[in-house]
Amino acid sequence: MKVHIVCYEDIHGWILGKFALKLQEHLRPLGVAATISKQPDPQADINHHIIYYDYDGRKTTTETVMVTHIDTDWKRERLRQQLINAAMGVCCSAESVDALAAAGLPREKLCFVNPGHDGEMRARRTVIGITSKVQPSGCKREGILLDLARRLSPDEFQFRIMGAGWDEHVKNLRLAGFTVDHWKAFDRPEYLKLMPGLDYYLYLGLDEGSMGFMDALAAGVPTIVTTQGFHLDAPGGITHGWSEPAELFRIFESIARDKRLRQQAVANWTWPEYARRHFALWNYLLARQTGQAIPATLRAPLNKMAVLTTGVTFAAAPRAGDLQSPSVASDLANAPLQSSAPDGDCKSPAQPSSTVATADVGVRAPARILLLADVPNWIFHRHCQELTARLGGEFAFTTKFAGEPFNEADFDLIYPLEFNLVDPARIGDPRKYVTGIRSHCTWQRLGFEPSIATLEAKFARVHAVSARLQRIFAPHVPDLTLLSHGVDTEFFTPRGQSASPAGKLRLGWAGNRLSPNKGFTELIAPLGQLPGVELVFCGYADKNLNREQMREFYAAVDAVVCASDFEGNNNTLLEAAATGRAIITTDTGAVPEYLTHGVSALVVE
Repeated sequence: MKVHIVCYEDIHGWILGKFALKLQEHLRPLGVAATISKQPDPQADINHHIIYYDYDGRKTTTETVMVTHIDTDWKRERLRQQLINAAMGVCCSAESVDALAAAGLPREKLCFVNPGHDGEMRARRTVIGITSKVQPSGCKREGILLDLARRLSPDEFQFRIMGAGWDEHVKNLRLAGFTVDHWKAFDRPEYLKLMPGLDYYLYLGLDEGSMGFMDALAAGVPTIVTTQGFHLDAPGGITHGWSEPAELFRIFESIARDKRLRQQAVANWTWPEYARRHFALWNYLLARQTGQAIPATLRAPLNKMAVLTTGVTFAAAPRAGDLQSPSVASDLANAPLQSSAPDGDCKSPAQPSSTVATADVGVRAPARILLLADVPNWIFHRHCQELTARLGGEFAFTTKFAGEPFNEADFDLIYPLEFNLVDPARIGDPRKYVTGIRSHCTWQRLGFEPSIATLEAKFARVHAVSARLQRIFAPHVPDLTLLSHGVDTEFFTPRGQSASPAGKLRLGWAGNRLSPNKGFTELIAPLGQLPGVELVFCGYADKNLNREQMREFYAAVDAVVCASDFEGNNNTLLEAAATGRAIITTDTGAVPEYLTHGVSALVVE
């Protein structure tokens, strides 16, 4: 392939020249003969114009144009005219593609490739400041610092400590590889320079508060301080509050993780990747325009937008009667990448030049979401079925069960309905994972602090299914969302009088009667021995009923009972309420959120 970069700006002038030079530099390892000038080359396979508004709109060979900063009507109309002959306008962002298409420009001629960066920036260590004097009483809790340091990387954090009594701690920190600036006594001129240069001010003590806390806030420095004393009286002054060491450890883990995620956000926005994505685009355009055979995987439906999920997106507009015409690549994994170099000479560091990795390329079809339930034909499985039925037109859902193997790379988002349904050790990319806190027994069995650590380290977002659970976890899980269960009120509807035998009160119970917190043996089963009462039950330990059978189950009872010690959000009670059955229940889970004692239910202790 021969690519000519038409750069209308002086290549050593400013940003556009840099784009041209970087593109040329990194196309060459791909076997592309890339040249630069201010005029199109009629001998080139591709003439790529930087930037679009200087392009005169004439067709020389296959023309593509770099598009950015469409901020006036004139620029938009200029591009519209150029796209009559140009094969593709390459924007810098998905937002620009959407905005231009919304303005009436041909979506099938718009794509985006995110810019590259030089890879020369290096993150500095996060600077943690301590300004206190160690006391013989131990009230400053200075020993916590070394426990904290054992959990941190010296490449990510450094310390600046001012105050007496820290000598041994500073020595041990340095032995562990940390950079530590230490002033053995208070030094006001140095203090005035130290405080504004901190990323966080740290206070370990539990003794009314730190004077340094006030100076840190006055300097605009975020704080990691104990939630006590006058710290509590400064509105918004506590950035990260804590009392127990485990809370402090989680704060620092979160700070380190967030910084790494910011770095990872552009880790793939490199100039080699920028060139490679253009290379993939041009190969597709040449194959389409020269009539070369294009694999079936490239024949995207013409009303879909195709995407290189790592940054290049193409679009195809519908054309009546031409549904077999190849649109933009829905999957370039099997597409040949044309090269003028001999076989084996045009390799990129990451992969052979003959393929574009499947992981990089896909259809901006529905995002691929994996739902993980516990067991088939039980409550979580029904939740997965509801999500698939209601949102299947927007997302591509796959349902699996706990313990079943799956490939993380096959999915854009992975949703274990309860956080214990996936082994934390197998989570490679936490950014893909969201989960729910749906029960009390899970975290009580695993332990509260281990559960918090897993939720923070392994999941990008977490929701709770009841306000009760949210209150428990919100102080410890950042951005915890309340997302309650739902009920299909078009399916579960009131059915009038129950079909219970005349003169008998038929009570219904559904659940796992072997679960000790359900109270079945102690409280529910004896109800069936009462005169004039008939008890019917179903559930995980007996027979799992499908939706249709559950609807008939509710229609056949007078009241639904629940004696659980604790629940996340009881689906049976939601469905019973939707069907108009009487409800007798303990105050558990989300009950206070939709049932009122003496009005819509009898809520007992």
